[in-house]
Amino acid sequence: PIICEIGPRDAASRTISFLRRDQLYKDGSDKANIQALSIDEFVGAVPGILEDIQKTLYREAKAKLDANITESVKTVGDLRAYFPAGDAEDSETMRGWARCAWSRPEGDELKEVEAELKRLKITIRNSPLNQEPSSAKCVFTGKPAVEDVYIARSY
Repeated sequence: PIICEIGPRDAASRTISFLRRDQLYKDGSDKANIQALSIDEFVGAVPGILEDIQKTLYREAKAKLDANITESVKTVGDLRAYFPAGDAEDSETMRGWARCAWSRPEGDELKEVEAELKRLKITIRNSPLNQEPSSAKCVFTGKPAVEDVYIARSY
């Protein structure tokens, strides 16, 4: 995560030039992000730098994940509009995740849900951990939901 450069002049002056890998190509020039510290300062700073890199990567990944989840799907019609049936490789049908209310249907209702999911080439991928009880209506059955689930297309 940290790219270090120690050339002859750096060794003579007991300094280390370094670049955080998470900042590579951020500003169009790597040279803008190169820092230099004495060896002792660098050794003392590494734990903080690594912690900051981890937090930065997590924030960026979380923002990207959240940007690809919609909570606007409330009915089967909404689900069909969000995930149009067709070729899963078609760029027009490329979507992220849909967070939907789910009533855990059983029997024939579940078979109908499975058939609809198959027609749309989507699946229920998972259920968020530690979620509050849902007060919404199930996207498939219209019955009171017991939880939310994430639905997506596998590519």
